[in-house]
Amino acid sequence: ANRIAVPKGDEDLKQKTKFCFDFLKDLKEKGSPSGVTLHQLYAKPNKGKYREGEEYEITKESLGEGNMSAGKILVVKDKTTGKENAMKTVMIADFREDEVQCWIDLNDSGLPPRLYLFHYDSSDNKVKFHMEPLKKAKLLQEVIDEHMGKMWRTNSELVKPFSLCMFDNVLSAIKTMTDKNWTHGDLHGKNIMLDNKMRLRVLDFGRAKPLSVDTTSGKGDNFKMDILEAVRKFTALYLGYEFEDQFDLKANWTQMLSDERLSSVEERSDLFNLIDSALRIQHPSDIPQVKDTIQKMLLDKKRDDIMREVARLLFPEEDLESYSTMDGPRVYVGYTVGNIHYTVGDKPRRYNCVSNSISNIYLSEPQNTVRLSPK
Repeated sequence: ANRIAVPKGDEDLKQKTKFCFDFLKDLKEKGSPSGVTLHQLYAKPNKGKYREGEEYEITKESLGEGNMSAGKILVVKDKTTGKENAMKTVMIADFREDEVQCWIDLNDSGLPPRLYLFHYDSSDNKVKFHMEPLKKAKLLQEVIDEHMGKMWRTNSELVKPFSLCMFDNVLSAIKTMTDKNWTHGDLHGKNIMLDNKMRLRVLDFGRAKPLSVDTTSGKGDNFKMDILEAVRKFTALYLGYEFEDQFDLKANWTQMLSDERLSSVEERSDLFNLIDSALRIQHPSDIPQVKDTIQKMLLDKKRDDIMREVARLLFPEEDLESYSTMDGPRVYVGYTVGNIHYTVGDKPRRYNCVSNSISNIYLSEPQNTVRLSPK
């Protein structure tokens, strides 16, 4: 695509010429854009162009690797706005409309990193995505591999409620996607993140598909895969049972019930009933019932308190904290000024503060940012 062809004979010449005519005719008649801007505050084109060295520059910072076709996620800086964004590059052969449409449909949900702009770059025949840079965030797989063992050693009472909260949040994320008629299809631990505000974020919609569930037979491959991955991550968080794949999970999940860390028959029974009910989910309408079971297992524990405790382990350097249950507005936002910590409620309001330098704190929706107003 978009390359000068070298025909291998007369027939190939005719075919390639016809394809080129069709390409030029489409450009001429439809005037198709090469990209779309969603948020100019972070990625601002100039006269319809967004080019390296002109409208943005690449920094030395990288946010890790994307999927196999994407390569490194680079941090770039918009030269007009001065704002940073993360850039993912995809070969034209690997471009999928469903990935982008799903991303756009979920863009205001708070689940994916916010998509700012995507465009086709004819200079290297690739599609480039400019998005919210999730710098202060940890992959769920990183939490499982590097932090859960420490949690067991230093604060074991936190493991169960945190695992339940995360299971509930992943199920909520799946429900949010299905409410928009989408499924993810690849919800492994490196496609789920926790940001420094303890919000669950979902990455890489490269295998996303429109929701397709036969309500008669209950079949829906991508949807069922998402549910099974949610269960896999829950068992890995709760007891470190990282089942090899979804088939291993379905065949062997009951083995974890003999784990000595399950302290009572009641706990084993509750865990059995929860996983069994989750594995029986066939339709998005089944999800709320499982979420209700999770809530009952949490007893009187407040999930915002739980997430606050975990935040101290995952992000000990952070002063700014906010916590989300994924089912409503971010319910706690605070800001530390000196030795004074201010907390804001669940709605945009003004709060008086006792401080020499700060007069009021505001909560701004939907980004849930804190605005400090000087006296």
